[in-house]
Amino acid sequence: MPSVFFQRINKLKAESLYRLTVSRTLFTQQEHGKNEALTPMALQYL
Repeated sequence: MPSVFFQRINKLKAESLYRLTVSRTLFTQQEHGKNEALTPMALQYL
């Protein structure tokens, strides 16, 4: 089923993009000395 395949690819793309954003955010917060707790939503993608 091509549609299922593309859905999986898009899901993976979205997850990796989210991971990248989260890690970038963490890095930025560390750079500025902020120590904010991650939300459960963010934690499940790490």
